[in-house]
Amino acid sequence: MPETLKPTILKSNKPFHGLHEIDKPNSVATVSKGEFCFLTIDKNGFIDVEPILKGFPPQEPAKDRETDFDGKFMWQKEGRGFRVIEIETKKTGYCLASGNIHTQIHSILLVNKEKKLFLISLTDFSIQKPPFSINVLYDFQKNKIIYQSPYIKGSFYYVNDSELLWRLGSVSGWYYTDIYLQKKEQNNLTKKLSALQIVVNEYGCKPIHLQRRMLYGWNWINKQATFFTVRWSEDFEEVKAEPIILQRPKGLLDGAFFFSRDGNWGKTHWIDPPGPIEVPRLLLYHIDDKYPQGLSMPIICGYSGDESPGAFMEHETWGPCYVEQDNKFPDKLFVYKLKRDWNCWQSRH
Repeated sequence: MPETLKPTILKSNKPFHGLHEIDKPNSVATVSKGEFCFLTIDKNGFIDVEPILKGFPPQEPAKDRETDFDGKFMWQKEGRGFRVIEIETKKTGYCLASGNIHTQIHSILLVNKEKKLFLISLTDFSIQKPPFSINVLYDFQKNKIIYQSPYIKGSFYYVNDSELLWRLGSVSGWYYTDIYLQKKEQNNLTKKLSALQIVVNEYGCKPIHLQRRMLYGWNWINKQATFFTVRWSEDFEEVKAEPIILQRPKGLLDGAFFFSRDGNWGKTHWIDPPGPIEVPRLLLYHIDDKYPQGLSMPIICGYSGDESPGAFMEHETWGPCYVEQDNKFPDKLFVYKLKRDWNCWQSRH
């Protein structure tokens, strides 16, 4: 039987919407009254919501807001535009990524942390299938576009400050490319991902952790989604792709997956059991190489819909936590306090 975990419920005196993991103890990023904010929890459980920079963004925010994996930047998509703030310095930037009114941003990726370069991918709806995209490099320090690629198909994932993982599709496979999208190479990792036709969730998720050297994805076998963890050595020579079997509870498992910044935790959703009334539940995993497939047995939490925003947080008193907001209760925060060393695999097996 899997572990179960109940939340501590806190109430905020200020409205907030959305939760994003950032590089700040006791805090996550959120939006309140149109402004990007810190949501901070003190040792007594009191919630404080304060703007990162008063008046930013200067207009009512769009729905799509994200942070980079290290929690240094927060941004929102505004159609063809991109508005961003560097959290520590409070420096802001804005990029109109395309002059074509038929385009819309579908993904943003910080591709060079040192130079603070963002890869902005836009879909051109005036072009018929296949879905090619325009990709531009935005220099945050100079606040301008420095490069625009030709039309390119595929999705991109950060590897380091000079390379990206490039998924062309289940048939075309995986490759390595540079941040200017001008090379197309392979190694043992991309060959394994291509051979298994691994798919990862592309939007609003963080399914790859580079320090942990681990990826969460799936493929279709006999019209059924089979979920995998993929792990690799630092030189990419050794690659281990394993199906998730024991750690998967009966029912429907979501393909969307979030790694925590430190790589010690993962989050997805689960429906138990599929039926006339589907009740999605929050599902957490402790991540460590001591477990088979790198995942603990599932830690099953409370009701959690796809639209329920959440984020991992390191709290000075409670330790690692996962905090979530239920949109039905916009002033409440559900806090799941996690053990630093979750031994649910050993305790059950």
